[in-house]
Amino acid sequence: MLFLLLLCIAGNGWAVEQQYMVNFPPGRNLPAPPVDEPAPIEAAPRSRPTTIQLTLPQAVGKTITANLSIKSASWGVKIASRDVKAALAARMPVVRFNGQAKDSNFGDRWLSLGQIGETLRDINADTAGIAGVGLQVPIYLGGLLPATERAARAGERAARLQKKAAIQQAIYNTIEGFLDVLVETNAVKLEHRRLVQKNHEIATLKEKATERFALQQQVLALELEANEFRQDRLTRQNALVIARSKLLNELGLPTNTPIEIDPRVGIDDIPYDLETMVERARRNNINLLLLLAQVQAAKENVGIAAADERAQISLNYDYYHTRPFDNPNNDYETWEVKLQGTIKLFDGGQAHQKRIKALEELRRSEVQLTAARQEVELRTREAFARYQEAQKLLTSLDDNIRLAREMLRFVEERVAARVLLKDALLKAQVDLLDAQQAKFFVQAMLLKARAALFLLTGELTAGKVAGPALSAG
Repeated sequence: MLFLLLLCIAGNGWAVEQQYMVNFPPGRNLPAPPVDEPAPIEAAPRSRPTTIQLTLPQAVGKTITANLSIKSASWGVKIASRDVKAALAARMPVVRFNGQAKDSNFGDRWLSLGQIGETLRDINADTAGIAGVGLQVPIYLGGLLPATERAARAGERAARLQKKAAIQQAIYNTIEGFLDVLVETNAVKLEHRRLVQKNHEIATLKEKATERFALQQQVLALELEANEFRQDRLTRQNALVIARSKLLNELGLPTNTPIEIDPRVGIDDIPYDLETMVERARRNNINLLLLLAQVQAAKENVGIAAADERAQISLNYDYYHTRPFDNPNNDYETWEVKLQGTIKLFDGGQAHQKRIKALEELRRSEVQLTAARQEVELRTREAFARYQEAQKLLTSLDDNIRLAREMLRFVEERVAARVLLKDALLKAQVDLLDAQQAKFFVQAMLLKARAALFLLTGELTAGKVAGPALSAG
Protein backbone atom coordinates (compact mmCIF):
# COMPACT_ATOMS: atom_id res chain seq x y z
CA MET A 1 0.00 0.00 0.00
CA LEU A 2 2.84 2.36 0.88
CA PHE A 3 4.51 1.52 -2.39
CA LEU A 4 1.39 2.46 -4.39
CA LEU A 5 1.00 5.75 -2.50
CA LEU A 6 4.60 6.79 -3.16
CA LEU A 7 4.25 5.73 -6.76
CA CYS A 8 1.23 8.00 -7.21
CA ILE A 9 3.02 10.93 -5.61
CA ALA A 10 6.08 10.42 -7.79
CA GLY A 11 3.91 10.07 -10.88
CA ASN A 12 2.08 13.33 -10.17
CA GLY A 13 5.34 15.16 -9.53
CA TRP A 14 6.75 13.85 -12.78
CA ALA A 15 3.72 14.95 -14.76
CA VAL A 16 4.46 18.59 -13.97
CA GLU A 17 8.18 18.19 -14.63
CA GLN A 18 7.53 16.37 -17.87
CA GLN A 19 5.35 19.20 -19.08
CA TYR A 20 8.07 21.65 -18.07
CA MET A 21 11.24 20.17 -19.51
CA VAL A 22 10.37 17.21 -21.71
CA ASN A 23 7.25 17.86 -23.75
CA PHE A 24 7.29 21.63 -24.18
CA PRO A 25 6.50 22.78 -27.73
CA PRO A 26 9.46 23.14 -30.10
CA GLY A 27 10.57 26.65 -30.85
CA ARG A 28 13.18 29.28 -30.18
CA ASN A 29 12.45 29.86 -26.48
CA LEU A 30 14.26 28.96 -23.31
CA PRO A 31 12.09 26.66 -21.15
CA ALA A 32 9.71 28.31 -18.72
CA PRO A 33 9.84 27.55 -14.98
CA PRO A 34 7.26 25.00 -13.79
CA VAL A 35 4.20 26.03 -11.86
CA ASP A 36 5.00 24.04 -8.72
CA GLU A 37 8.40 25.54 -8.01
CA PRO A 38 9.60 24.69 -4.49
CA ALA A 39 9.83 28.15 -3.01
CA PRO A 40 12.57 29.01 -0.49
CA ILE A 41 11.49 29.33 3.12
CA GLU A 42 10.67 32.97 3.78
CA ALA A 43 8.60 34.91 6.29
CA ALA A 44 5.08 35.38 4.97
CA PRO A 45 4.40 39.06 4.15
CA ARG A 46 1.42 40.76 5.68
CA SER A 47 0.05 41.79 2.30
CA ARG A 48 1.35 40.14 -0.83
CA PRO A 49 2.31 42.70 -3.50
CA THR A 50 1.24 42.27 -7.09
CA THR A 51 3.46 39.99 -9.16
CA ILE A 52 5.34 41.84 -11.90
CA GLN A 53 5.45 40.18 -15.33
CA LEU A 54 8.77 40.84 -17.08
CA THR A 55 10.33 40.09 -20.43
CA LEU A 56 14.02 40.77 -20.90
CA PRO A 57 13.44 43.89 -23.07
CA GLN A 58 11.03 45.21 -20.42
CA ALA A 59 13.58 44.54 -17.69
CA VAL A 60 16.28 46.37 -19.64
CA GLY A 61 13.94 49.32 -20.26
CA LYS A 62 13.05 49.51 -16.58
CA THR A 63 16.71 49.37 -15.63
CA ILE A 64 17.59 52.32 -17.87
CA THR A 65 14.88 54.48 -16.27
CA ALA A 66 15.17 53.35 -12.63
CA ASN A 67 18.76 52.23 -12.02
CA LEU A 68 20.39 54.37 -9.33
CA SER A 69 23.88 54.22 -10.88
CA ILE A 70 22.49 55.71 -14.09
CA LYS A 71 20.68 58.45 -12.14
CA SER A 72 23.90 59.29 -10.31
CA ALA A 73 25.81 59.49 -13.60
CA SER A 74 23.10 61.78 -15.02
CA TRP A 75 23.68 64.21 -12.17
CA GLY A 76 27.40 63.99 -12.93
CA VAL A 77 26.75 65.22 -16.47
CA LYS A 78 24.78 68.20 -15.16
CA ILE A 79 27.51 69.06 -12.67
CA ALA A 80 30.20 68.85 -15.38
CA SER A 81 28.20 71.19 -17.64
CA ARG A 82 28.17 73.74 -14.80
CA ASP A 83 31.96 73.55 -14.67
CA VAL A 84 32.11 74.40 -18.39
CA LYS A 85 29.80 77.38 -17.93
CA ALA A 86 31.86 78.57 -14.97
CA ALA A 87 35.06 78.30 -17.03
CA LEU A 88 33.53 80.37 -19.84
CA ALA A 89 32.23 82.96 -17.36
CA ALA A 90 35.76 83.46 -16.01
CA ARG A 91 36.67 85.25 -19.26
CA MET A 92 34.02 87.91 -18.69
CA PRO A 93 34.72 91.24 -16.92
CA VAL A 94 33.96 91.34 -13.21
CA VAL A 95 31.79 94.23 -11.99
CA ARG A 96 31.56 94.84 -8.26
CA PHE A 97 29.90 97.40 -5.99
CA ASN A 98 31.69 98.71 -2.92
CA GLY A 99 30.06 100.57 -0.04
CA GLN A 100 31.43 101.61 3.34
CA ALA A 101 30.95 104.03 6.22
CA LYS A 102 34.07 105.02 8.14
CA ASP A 103 35.30 107.21 11.00
CA SER A 104 38.90 107.98 12.01
CA ASN A 105 41.06 110.61 13.76
CA PHE A 106 42.99 111.31 10.57
CA GLY A 107 42.05 115.06 10.62
CA ASP A 108 43.29 115.65 14.19
CA ARG A 109 46.89 116.01 12.97
CA TRP A 110 46.04 119.56 11.78
CA LEU A 111 44.96 120.84 15.25
CA SER A 112 48.53 121.86 16.16
CA LEU A 113 48.27 124.68 13.59
CA GLY A 114 45.75 126.58 15.70
CA GLN A 115 42.74 128.30 14.14
CA ILE A 116 43.60 127.28 10.62
CA GLY A 117 44.18 123.76 11.83
CA GLU A 118 40.56 123.38 12.83
CA THR A 119 39.52 124.52 9.37
CA LEU A 120 41.88 122.02 7.75
CA ARG A 121 40.58 119.26 10.01
CA ASP A 122 37.02 119.95 8.90
CA ILE A 123 38.08 119.95 5.25
CA ASN A 124 39.99 116.65 5.54
CA ALA A 125 37.51 114.93 7.83
CA ASP A 126 37.72 111.17 7.30
CA THR A 127 34.26 110.46 8.65
CA ALA A 128 32.24 109.71 5.56
CA GLY A 129 30.12 107.34 3.56
CA ILE A 130 31.72 105.94 0.39
CA ALA A 131 30.03 104.14 -2.50
CA GLY A 132 31.79 102.91 -5.60
CA VAL A 133 31.79 100.64 -8.62
CA GLY A 134 34.76 98.61 -9.83
CA LEU A 135 35.43 96.85 -13.12
CA GLN A 136 38.13 94.23 -13.62
CA VAL A 137 38.98 92.82 -17.06
CA PRO A 138 41.36 89.83 -17.16
CA ILE A 139 43.93 90.24 -19.94
CA TYR A 140 46.50 87.52 -19.27
CA LEU A 141 46.46 85.07 -16.36
CA GLY A 142 49.36 82.86 -17.34
CA GLY A 143 47.24 80.63 -19.58
CA LEU A 144 44.84 79.84 -16.74
CA LEU A 145 41.59 80.70 -18.55
CA PRO A 146 41.99 78.58 -21.73
CA ALA A 147 43.43 75.66 -19.74
CA THR A 148 40.52 75.79 -17.31
CA GLU A 149 38.01 75.80 -20.17
CA ARG A 150 39.67 72.83 -21.89
CA ALA A 151 39.84 70.91 -18.61
CA ALA A 152 36.15 71.58 -17.97
CA ARG A 153 35.18 70.38 -21.45
CA ALA A 154 37.28 67.24 -20.99
CA GLY A 155 35.52 66.68 -17.67
CA GLU A 156 32.15 67.08 -19.36
CA ARG A 157 33.10 64.49 -22.00
CA ALA A 158 34.22 62.17 -19.23
CA ALA A 159 30.92 62.64 -17.39
CA ARG A 160 28.91 61.81 -20.52
CA LEU A 161 31.03 58.71 -21.10
CA GLN A 162 30.56 57.79 -17.44
CA LYS A 163 26.80 57.90 -17.94
CA LYS A 164 27.04 55.79 -21.08
CA ALA A 165 29.23 53.29 -19.24
CA ALA A 166 26.72 53.15 -16.38
CA ILE A 167 23.87 52.46 -18.82
CA GLN A 168 25.73 49.67 -20.61
CA GLN A 169 26.92 48.09 -17.36
CA ALA A 170 23.37 48.18 -15.98
CA ILE A 171 22.06 46.52 -19.17
CA TYR A 172 24.69 43.80 -18.85
CA ASN A 173 23.93 43.25 -15.16
CA THR A 174 20.22 42.98 -15.99
CA ILE A 175 20.85 40.42 -18.73
CA GLU A 176 23.14 38.44 -16.45
CA GLY A 177 20.67 38.57 -13.55
CA PHE A 178 17.75 37.63 -15.80
CA LEU A 179 19.60 34.57 -17.11
CA ASP A 180 20.79 33.59 -13.62
CA VAL A 181 17.19 33.56 -12.37
CA LEU A 182 16.16 31.28 -15.25
CA VAL A 183 19.15 28.97 -14.77
CA GLU A 184 18.67 28.67 -11.01
CA THR A 185 14.93 28.12 -11.43
CA ASN A 186 15.61 25.17 -13.73
CA ALA A 187 18.32 23.92 -11.39
CA VAL A 188 15.87 23.89 -8.47
CA LYS A 189 13.43 21.87 -10.58
CA LEU A 190 16.08 19.37 -11.56
CA GLU A 191 17.19 18.84 -7.96
CA HIS A 192 13.55 18.41 -6.99
CA ARG A 193 13.07 15.70 -9.62
CA ARG A 194 16.24 13.93 -8.53
CA LEU A 195 14.96 13.87 -4.96
CA VAL A 196 11.57 12.51 -6.07
CA GLN A 197 13.28 9.75 -8.04
CA LYS A 198 15.58 8.88 -5.16
CA ASN A 199 12.69 8.76 -2.66
CA HIS A 200 10.83 6.40 -4.96
CA GLU A 201 13.89 4.18 -5.19
CA ILE A 202 14.19 4.15 -1.39
CA ALA A 203 10.52 3.23 -0.95
CA THR A 204 10.82 0.38 -3.46
CA LEU A 205 13.91 -1.00 -1.79
CA LYS A 206 12.47 -0.74 1.72
CA GLU A 207 9.72 -3.18 0.79
CA LYS A 208 12.36 -5.75 -0.04
CA ALA A 209 14.73 -4.98 2.83
CA THR A 210 12.61 -6.12 5.75
CA GLU A 211 14.50 -9.36 6.34
CA ARG A 212 17.69 -8.83 4.35
CA PHE A 213 20.59 -6.99 5.97
CA ALA A 214 22.40 -6.26 2.69
CA LEU A 215 19.38 -4.45 1.29
CA GLN A 216 19.05 -2.47 4.51
CA GLN A 217 22.58 -1.19 3.93
CA GLN A 218 21.57 -0.15 0.42
CA VAL A 219 18.57 1.71 1.85
CA LEU A 220 20.81 3.64 4.21
CA ALA A 221 23.14 4.50 1.36
CA LEU A 222 20.21 5.74 -0.75
CA GLU A 223 18.88 7.79 2.14
CA LEU A 224 22.30 9.41 2.45
CA GLU A 225 22.17 10.28 -1.26
CA ALA A 226 18.66 11.67 -0.79
CA ASN A 227 19.91 13.95 1.99
CA GLU A 228 22.65 15.18 -0.34
CA PHE A 229 20.00 15.94 -2.97
CA ARG A 230 18.02 17.89 -0.37
CA GLN A 231 21.14 19.91 0.44
CA ASP A 232 21.76 20.54 -3.26
CA ARG A 233 18.17 21.68 -3.70
CA LEU A 234 18.47 24.04 -0.74
CA THR A 235 21.71 25.44 -2.18
CA ARG A 236 19.97 26.06 -5.50
CA GLN A 237 17.00 27.68 -3.80
CA ASN A 238 19.32 30.07 -1.98
CA ALA A 239 21.13 30.82 -5.23
CA LEU A 240 17.75 31.57 -6.82
CA VAL A 241 16.86 34.00 -4.02
CA ILE A 242 20.22 35.77 -4.46
CA ALA A 243 19.82 35.96 -8.26
CA ARG A 244 16.33 37.44 -7.90
CA SER A 245 17.55 39.99 -5.37
CA LYS A 246 20.37 41.11 -7.66
CA LEU A 247 18.01 41.43 -10.60
CA LEU A 248 15.47 43.44 -8.59
CA ASN A 249 18.25 45.71 -7.34
CA GLU A 250 19.24 46.51 -10.93
CA LEU A 251 15.59 47.25 -11.70
CA GLY A 252 15.36 49.66 -8.77
CA LEU A 253 12.70 47.51 -7.05
CA PRO A 254 12.52 46.22 -3.45
CA THR A 255 14.24 42.85 -3.16
CA ASN A 256 11.05 41.20 -1.91
CA THR A 257 9.04 42.17 -5.01
CA PRO A 258 7.46 39.05 -6.60
CA ILE A 259 8.34 38.73 -10.28
CA GLU A 260 7.51 36.31 -13.04
CA ILE A 261 9.95 36.45 -15.93
CA ASP A 262 9.37 35.41 -19.51
CA PRO A 263 11.92 32.74 -20.55
CA ARG A 264 11.98 33.91 -24.17
CA VAL A 265 15.44 35.45 -24.09
CA GLY A 266 17.65 36.42 -27.00
CA ILE A 267 20.77 38.49 -27.67
CA ASP A 268 21.89 39.50 -31.17
CA ASP A 269 24.61 37.25 -32.57
CA ILE A 270 28.21 38.43 -32.95
CA PRO A 271 28.77 39.54 -36.57
CA TYR A 272 32.60 39.78 -36.43
CA ASP A 273 35.62 37.53 -36.00
CA LEU A 274 37.95 37.70 -32.99
CA GLU A 275 40.49 40.21 -34.32
CA THR A 276 37.74 42.53 -35.54
CA MET A 277 36.12 42.44 -32.10
CA VAL A 278 39.47 43.20 -30.44
CA GLU A 279 40.04 46.17 -32.75
CA ARG A 280 36.53 47.51 -32.14
CA ALA A 281 37.07 47.19 -28.39
CA ARG A 282 40.31 49.17 -28.65
CA ARG A 283 38.53 51.97 -30.48
CA ASN A 284 35.10 52.05 -28.85
CA ASN A 285 35.34 50.62 -25.34
CA ILE A 286 33.61 53.12 -23.06
CA ASN A 287 36.06 52.76 -20.19
CA LEU A 288 39.01 53.38 -22.52
CA LEU A 289 37.34 56.49 -23.93
CA LEU A 290 36.63 57.63 -20.38
CA LEU A 291 40.28 57.18 -19.36
CA LEU A 292 41.36 59.04 -22.50
CA ALA A 293 39.17 62.00 -21.52
CA GLN A 294 40.66 61.88 -18.02
CA VAL A 295 44.19 61.97 -19.50
CA GLN A 296 43.22 65.06 -21.49
CA ALA A 297 41.85 66.70 -18.35
CA ALA A 298 45.07 65.82 -16.49
CA LYS A 299 47.11 67.54 -19.24
CA GLU A 300 45.07 70.71 -18.82
CA ASN A 301 45.49 70.53 -15.04
CA VAL A 302 49.24 70.80 -15.61
CA GLY A 303 48.65 74.08 -17.46
CA ILE A 304 46.37 75.32 -14.70
CA ALA A 305 49.03 74.60 -12.06
CA ALA A 306 51.77 76.21 -14.17
CA ALA A 307 49.72 79.41 -14.56
CA ASP A 308 50.25 80.14 -10.87
CA GLU A 309 53.98 80.59 -11.54
CA ARG A 310 53.52 83.08 -14.40
CA ALA A 311 52.76 86.77 -14.55
CA GLN A 312 49.10 87.85 -14.46
CA ILE A 313 47.81 91.07 -16.04
CA SER A 314 44.42 92.73 -15.64
CA LEU A 315 42.81 96.08 -16.41
CA ASN A 316 41.04 97.71 -13.45
CA TYR A 317 38.70 100.72 -13.32
CA ASP A 318 37.35 102.08 -9.99
CA TYR A 319 34.89 104.91 -9.33
CA TYR A 320 34.06 106.24 -5.81
CA HIS A 321 31.63 108.84 -4.47
CA THR A 322 32.54 110.10 -0.99
CA ARG A 323 30.15 112.11 1.26
CA PRO A 324 31.50 113.31 4.64
CA PHE A 325 29.05 112.98 7.50
CA ASP A 326 30.12 116.28 9.18
CA ASN A 327 29.88 118.31 5.97
CA PRO A 328 27.55 116.63 3.44
CA ASN A 329 27.97 119.50 0.97
CA ASN A 330 31.67 118.73 0.72
CA ASP A 331 31.11 115.48 -1.22
CA TYR A 332 33.44 114.54 -4.08
CA GLU A 333 34.08 111.86 -6.71
CA THR A 334 37.24 109.99 -7.59
CA TRP A 335 38.15 107.43 -10.24
CA GLU A 336 41.19 105.56 -11.39
CA VAL A 337 42.18 103.30 -14.28
CA LYS A 338 45.16 101.02 -13.93
CA LEU A 339 46.88 98.22 -15.78
CA GLN A 340 47.94 95.85 -13.06
CA GLY A 341 50.54 93.11 -13.37
CA THR A 342 51.62 90.69 -10.66
CA ILE A 343 54.05 87.82 -10.45
CA LYS A 344 54.97 85.62 -7.52
CA LEU A 345 58.61 85.91 -6.53
CA PHE A 346 58.52 83.44 -3.66
CA ASP A 347 55.73 81.37 -2.10
CA GLY A 348 57.72 78.70 -0.35
CA GLY A 349 57.57 76.39 -3.36
CA GLN A 350 53.80 75.87 -3.26
CA ALA A 351 53.18 76.66 -6.94
CA HIS A 352 56.10 74.49 -8.01
CA GLN A 353 54.87 71.53 -5.99
CA LYS A 354 51.37 71.90 -7.44
CA ARG A 355 52.78 71.77 -10.97
CA ILE A 356 54.91 68.70 -10.19
CA LYS A 357 51.90 66.99 -8.63
CA ALA A 358 49.82 67.69 -11.74
CA LEU A 359 52.57 66.20 -13.93
CA GLU A 360 52.72 63.08 -11.78
CA GLU A 361 48.94 62.69 -11.94
CA LEU A 362 49.18 62.95 -15.73
CA ARG A 363 51.78 60.19 -15.84
CA ARG A 364 49.63 58.01 -13.59
CA SER A 365 46.61 58.55 -15.87
CA GLU A 366 48.67 57.55 -18.91
CA VAL A 367 49.82 54.35 -17.20
CA GLN A 368 46.22 53.54 -16.21
CA LEU A 369 45.14 54.01 -19.84
CA THR A 370 47.87 51.65 -21.08
CA ALA A 371 46.95 49.02 -18.49
CA ALA A 372 43.25 49.36 -19.31
CA ARG A 373 43.93 48.80 -23.02
CA GLN A 374 45.72 45.56 -22.24
CA GLU A 375 42.94 44.44 -19.91
CA VAL A 376 40.20 45.22 -22.45
CA GLU A 377 42.00 43.20 -25.12
CA LEU A 378 42.44 40.28 -22.71
CA ARG A 379 38.79 40.35 -21.60
CA THR A 380 37.62 40.54 -25.22
CA ARG A 381 39.63 37.46 -26.15
CA GLU A 382 38.35 35.61 -23.06
CA ALA A 383 34.71 36.49 -23.83
CA PHE A 384 35.11 35.43 -27.47
CA ALA A 385 36.64 32.13 -26.32
CA ARG A 386 33.62 31.49 -24.06
CA TYR A 387 31.33 32.40 -26.94
CA GLN A 388 33.01 29.90 -29.29
CA GLU A 389 33.13 27.24 -26.58
CA ALA A 390 29.39 27.56 -25.97
CA GLN A 391 28.68 27.33 -29.69
CA LYS A 392 30.65 24.08 -29.97
CA LEU A 393 29.10 22.59 -26.83
CA LEU A 394 25.55 23.16 -28.03
CA THR A 395 25.96 20.64 -30.87
CA SER A 396 27.13 17.84 -28.59
CA LEU A 397 24.45 18.72 -26.01
CA ASP A 398 21.78 18.37 -28.68
CA ASP A 399 23.11 14.85 -29.29
CA ASN A 400 22.91 14.14 -25.55
CA ILE A 401 19.28 15.25 -25.43
CA ARG A 402 18.45 13.14 -28.49
CA LEU A 403 20.04 10.06 -26.92
CA ALA A 404 18.29 10.73 -23.59
CA ARG A 405 14.92 10.94 -25.40
CA GLU A 406 15.58 7.69 -27.20
CA MET A 407 16.52 6.04 -23.91
CA LEU A 408 13.35 7.38 -22.29
CA ARG A 409 11.18 5.95 -25.09
CA PHE A 410 12.98 2.62 -24.82
CA VAL A 411 12.46 2.47 -21.04
CA GLU A 412 8.79 3.50 -21.37
CA GLU A 413 8.21 0.59 -23.76
CA ARG A 414 9.96 -1.86 -21.40
CA VAL A 415 8.01 -0.58 -18.39
CA ALA A 416 4.75 -0.90 -20.34
CA ALA A 417 5.76 -4.49 -21.18
CA ARG A 418 6.54 -5.10 -17.47
CA VAL A 419 10.17 -5.87 -18.32
CA LEU A 420 11.54 -2.91 -16.28
CA LEU A 421 10.37 -1.35 -13.06
CA LYS A 422 9.15 2.21 -12.55
CA ASP A 423 12.53 3.08 -11.00
CA ALA A 424 14.14 2.77 -14.41
CA LEU A 425 11.53 5.09 -15.90
CA LEU A 426 12.09 7.74 -13.25
CA LYS A 427 15.84 7.55 -13.76
CA ALA A 428 15.48 7.94 -17.53
CA GLN A 429 13.25 10.96 -17.00
CA VAL A 430 15.79 12.57 -14.66
CA ASP A 431 18.58 11.84 -17.17
CA LEU A 432 16.63 13.70 -19.85
CA LEU A 433 16.05 16.64 -17.50
CA ASP A 434 19.76 16.65 -16.68
CA ALA A 435 20.69 16.79 -20.37
CA GLN A 436 18.22 19.61 -20.97
CA GLN A 437 19.53 21.57 -18.00
CA ALA A 438 23.10 21.18 -19.27
CA LYS A 439 22.04 22.71 -22.59
CA PHE A 440 20.09 25.42 -20.80
CA PHE A 441 23.21 26.36 -18.83
CA VAL A 442 25.37 26.52 -21.97
CA GLN A 443 22.76 28.63 -23.75
CA ALA A 444 22.87 31.10 -20.86
CA MET A 445 26.68 31.09 -21.08
CA LEU A 446 26.42 31.85 -24.80
CA LEU A 447 24.05 34.76 -24.24
CA LYS A 448 26.23 36.18 -21.46
CA ALA A 449 29.29 35.95 -23.72
CA ARG A 450 27.46 37.85 -26.46
CA ALA A 451 26.41 40.56 -24.01
CA ALA A 452 29.96 40.77 -22.61
CA LEU A 453 31.41 41.22 -26.10
CA PHE A 454 28.96 43.99 -26.94
CA LEU A 455 29.78 45.62 -23.58
CA LEU A 456 33.51 45.49 -24.30
CA THR A 457 33.07 47.04 -27.74
CA GLY A 458 30.81 49.79 -26.38
CA GLU A 459 27.81 48.56 -28.39
CA LEU A 460 25.56 47.05 -25.71
CA THR A 461 22.23 48.83 -26.11
CA ALA A 462 18.62 47.92 -25.39
CA GLY A 463 18.22 46.94 -29.04
CA LYS A 464 20.69 44.09 -28.66
CA VAL A 465 18.26 42.08 -26.53
CA ALA A 466 15.69 41.91 -29.32
CA GLY A 467 17.46 39.09 -31.20
CA PRO A 468 16.10 35.57 -31.74
CA ALA A 469 15.65 33.45 -28.64
CA LEU A 470 17.22 30.03 -28.18
CA SER A 471 15.61 26.73 -27.36
CA ALA A 472 16.52 24.37 -24.53
CA GLY A 473 15.85 21.41 -26.83
